[in-house]
Amino acid sequence: MGQNGAKFGMKTLIPPGLGDRCLIRTSSRHMFCKMMHEKQLHLEPQLAFENRPFSRSRVGGIPFEIATLDEASSWLIDSLASGSPSRGIPIRLSNAYCVALAQSHREYRSVFTGEGMTFADGAPVAWFQRRFLRGSVYSNKAGRVRGPSFFTTVLDRGQQQNLRHFFLGSTNETLDLLEAELKSRYPAIRVSGKLAPPFGPVDEKFIQQALRAIELSDAQIVWIGMGTPKQDHAATELAQRASKIFVGVGAAFDFVAGTVPEAHPLIQRSGFEWLYRLAKEPRRLGKRYLLGNTQFLLAVFKHRRDSRESVLFGNTSPSKASKQW
Repeated sequence: MGQNGAKFGMKTLIPPGLGDRCLIRTSSRHMFCKMMHEKQLHLEPQLAFENRPFSRSRVGGIPFEIATLDEASSWLIDSLASGSPSRGIPIRLSNAYCVALAQSHREYRSVFTGEGMTFADGAPVAWFQRRFLRGSVYSNKAGRVRGPSFFTTVLDRGQQQNLRHFFLGSTNETLDLLEAELKSRYPAIRVSGKLAPPFGPVDEKFIQQALRAIELSDAQIVWIGMGTPKQDHAATELAQRASKIFVGVGAAFDFVAGTVPEAHPLIQRSGFEWLYRLAKEPRRLGKRYLLGNTQFLLAVFKHRRDSRESVLFGNTSPSKASKQW
């Protein structure tokens, strides 16, 4: 990382050859890093794309951006208003289940250590991220970037910038209801296209079908509503072939379309939205939440030392996140 330090927008570069594990402490409002020569933290080259807007920390071994919903939304809108990306960028909105799944599925875990950005969609993930950053200058900067809220916030604010959107996933009926509801809520929204592909794996046939529809639409942002982990694999594959932003938003399509009930904002803020969804869909979500949450806690415990001692540097001031691609 020493040689790639400048790519992260760091104000103080780490000299080449030193270990990359940093212990962040504060004393009289000053921050310093204790370089660890032993057990060096390996940072994959794919993570170090130029002008990375946010610093990151790990929860359960998975790197998450340190950002709030407002910061993440503003960064995406302002960046697209400044110009299109030079390459595709997948954005993941990940929860405790995603972290749990990544522990036992190597291919899915590689998605998180590859290109793109990962925000804390789940309240437990955001809570542990703040917990591990406690006492550092980052402790009050880690927030929850809830997928459906990120979706509607960008759609709403993006009207002023004439952002063009594409919806990928779900069913034709749900997508029609989604588009009608969005045009009612946000009259100036620009829906460039939509596609409800046949149910199946993320294979070459799927990728080619999606790429053709996306390119014809001239959309800037592709919202993917296919559920975890399928939408994250799809975003990764599509981003390698098209210079767009690909965002997996889970059940956001169904929530906005009204085909699945959404928790009240008070429940969303309480951190127990997962319990509300479990009560509504116990057969589908029972194993995912009950077993997945246990696996998540085990992963957090297993990687707790790494989570406490490491921050992967990006922009040292998230409020001044880079708007360049």
